[in-house]
Amino acid sequence: MKIPKIKNIIDLSLELSPDSVVWPGDNHLSFDRRVRMADGALCNSSTILMSLHTATHADAPIHYAKGGKSMESVQLSRFCGPAKVYTVPSKGNFITRADLEKLEIGKNDLLLFKTANGEMLLDHSFHTQFVCFDLSAAKYLVEKGVRGVGVDYLSIEKYNTEDGLVHNTLLSHEIGVLEGLNLSQVKDGEYFLAALPLKIRGSDGSPVRAVLIEFE
Repeated sequence: MKIPKIKNIIDLSLELSPDSVVWPGDNHLSFDRRVRMADGALCNSSTILMSLHTATHADAPIHYAKGGKSMESVQLSRFCGPAKVYTVPSKGNFITRADLEKLEIGKNDLLLFKTANGEMLLDHSFHTQFVCFDLSAAKYLVEKGVRGVGVDYLSIEKYNTEDGLVHNTLLSHEIGVLEGLNLSQVKDGEYFLAALPLKIRGSDGSPVRAVLIEFE
């Protein structure tokens, strides 16, 4: 088998740090540098505390779907493989079914959606008004049989939702959900996506190092 040569790797991941923006009520990231070479130890070793939904991350079905899989059981193909990046010039704060019907979306697609969220994602403060999916868009993606979706803010669903139906619609069908992707420097097109979650037993989410790979 001939392995294609990598031309470029585009990092979509937000930096994890104590000042990373978190969902209101979530823990801010903190380090416990429990062993330090500066103190005479043989090596450096640290413990980390953070929400599983900090910065660039994946949602597991159990995040919203009752009886859904936790992260160690999710198929990795939901977060890895050929992917399409689309800019969606949404009207208002929602991506709708009508917006998605204009795009070439097929069965088993991995889709990343670039919106007006780009600047907000990088400005170190939490915004409650961001572009997200409405329920009609989530249902359309289920109908099309996509494998995974990614967005450029910390949630695919509106802030302070009372029912979580967008998350539930996607996750109950085991569609991979990636949130907090930095797509600001990415052009629309086809790439290879790698955004693998950690194999954490029982977890509802996981940080990911998300990249798009271009081959020669």
